[in-house]
Amino acid sequence: MKCIAVLAGLAVLAAVLGAVALSTRAADPAKGPDVLIIHAAGTPFAEADRFTPANVDAVSCPTPVALNCKTVAERAAEALRAKKLDVRVVEASEIRNRRQLLEPRAVVLASPTYFGTASWKMHKLIHEQLWQFFALGGKRLEGRLFATIVTGRTEGPANQCAGVLQGAVKSCNGTVGPGLVVLIGQKPEEVAERAAKFADDLAAKLAAKPGEAP
Repeated sequence: MKCIAVLAGLAVLAAVLGAVALSTRAADPAKGPDVLIIHAAGTPFAEADRFTPANVDAVSCPTPVALNCKTVAERAAEALRAKKLDVRVVEASEIRNRRQLLEPRAVVLASPTYFGTASWKMHKLIHEQLWQFFALGGKRLEGRLFATIVTGRTEGPANQCAGVLQGAVKSCNGTVGPGLVVLIGQKPEEVAERAAKFADDLAAKLAAKPGEAP
């Protein structure tokens, strides 16, 4: 009888410990978000007329705050959070390990356009982190969802920039998802509308079963 009681007690203890472990994992702050938005925006200026030869450089982003890539990324994040998705927005320099790209369900690469391509900060992220997946054969990114956000002055170069980001993802066997392009001359309400559409499309992709079109 004592042996049976001991075994029963151990079984109960094991069940309790298992439940605690599951609860701990569920509440683990290190668990990746649904969506990770990585922006490379530099330092925005308050207004367009603040640009001067002395203060525009490779780090600063010569766009007004309202249309800066970081601002657009935050708007997209708000639209995604309205759909009950857990979203984290970080600067490109905060990604120091390729494994950070494996934690979320979807990664969004957001960059301003420079000469028809991504900013040097986004290129640095691609060359240092995404390149590792390419060198390893891209297996770890196979089926992983990536989306893009691009800001620019005109549509042609902005679309070229989006193509650069999408090309890097494809080279690593990632899945290219929705894209958001915002031009500097657009009105705030149009930017909000585009951000909402982007959130709709990305949420639909995340809700779709593997191999199923949203």
